[in-house]
Amino acid sequence: LEHCRELAARLFPDGAGGPHADGAGPVSFEEIGGPGLTGPADAYAAGAVTVLSSVVEGFPTGLVEAMFAGRATVSTDVGAVVEVIGGTGLVVPPRDQRA
Repeated sequence: LEHCRELAARLFPDGAGGPHADGAGPVSFEEIGGPGLTGPADAYAAGAVTVLSSVVEGFPTGLVEAMFAGRATVSTDVGAVVEVIGGTGLVVPPRDQRA
């Protein structure tokens, strides 16, 4: 969690890094980084579960990458998520905090 706070402070130095801050575009892995992580494959390997909480999604490439890395997946039911996850992960309704 501390790494996330440090990242938010670095990406939003003006203090606009609240939970709903809008960025200037995609953030590269090099900007996010992490302790001992040299790339996305290391990031997937470092975790046990990948969560995608989108409310709008086309084809969830991140879920495919996570599954390829052998990670469990949890995602909202948007776009092609059900087709990608199939019966191998959990799918929950979007915007349902209890799910």
